[in-house]
Amino acid sequence: MKQKCFLLVIFIFLATACLFFLQKTSAFAQTYNESLLGSDSGTKFKTFTIKINPEVPDAGEEVTASLVSVQLNLDASNINWTLNGKTIESGLGKKSVAFTMGGNGEQMTIRADIETIEYGTVSEEKTITPASLDILWEADTYTPPFYKGKALPASQSTIKAIAFPSFSEKNGPISESQIVYRWSRGIDIDEKNSGTGKNIYLFTGGYTYNRDSIELTATSLDKSISAVKRRDVVISTPKILLYQNHPLGGILYEKSIGNSFQLKGGEFTLRTEPYFFSFITRNNNDAAFRWNINGESLEINPDNKSEFTLRSPETGSGSVKLGIEINNIDLFRLQRASKTINLTYSN
Repeated sequence: MKQKCFLLVIFIFLATACLFFLQKTSAFAQTYNESLLGSDSGTKFKTFTIKINPEVPDAGEEVTASLVSVQLNLDASNINWTLNGKTIESGLGKKSVAFTMGGNGEQMTIRADIETIEYGTVSEEKTITPASLDILWEADTYTPPFYKGKALPASQSTIKAIAFPSFSEKNGPISESQIVYRWSRGIDIDEKNSGTGKNIYLFTGGYTYNRDSIELTATSLDKSISAVKRRDVVISTPKILLYQNHPLGGILYEKSIGNSFQLKGGEFTLRTEPYFFSFITRNNNDAAFRWNINGESLEINPDNKSEFTLRSPETGSGSVKLGIEINNIDLFRLQRASKTINLTYSN
């Protein structure tokens, strides 16, 4: 009798353990399936996603959406693409689709429905809000009056980068002061000069012939809109151009003097223009001018260091080498330029 009771207890214990194990196994299987498919089999498959290229498109830019999965056999699956609810592509193995973004603030929702053998239909969608972002830059270097070109940065000059975002939402344009700016130079993020409303970025340029890469990420406060822009700034060398300062016509900026010049009598005033130096004005105290003839220094007017008046001899003819060298005293050897012209004279 005691032996029968003992066997009954063992049987009940084993039956309870088996029931417990089956419940845990079922729960694990359900949890595993939900982790892949979600609680509803129509929700997205966790290892299936849509990649957008470019990741942050501009308004009106062409975009490519592509499917990425490590488990689904996309080539053997029927795929249906819809854009804002309208089918734009459908078929076997259609893993990518191209479309054009709308205007600023116009949301675009791209959706992919995949018919799989293993999991039924799985879906994924992404909503993209286009935005425009541009960066303009200017250097603090000198250019003469009426110069139509861009002032180029010299070694160690100050460069100002200005962001021009164009972000819009349903209620209209987003103010520049309500955008978060994240500035990077090279691979280094400048946390100090990044933040809300900081759309102007000042930095010191590198050295001659180097390239400064500036990258900006602009994001709306609610993070619903974002854009990225990059600019490369090439560091140039300063240069010297010479012009005639005519007593009647003034400075003849329309034509610079080349490497040779003929002085035919009387007086001739040369005006030098130090392009792309970090000078506020041409005769700034930081500018060191040195004029020379055949290597011998000439006396110059300290109040007008950038001009020199030539006078040809009353008789005879000949030639000399006229040289001009300009240095930025504060950035000696980093910002310097020289020019030599072959000057001939005759009477």
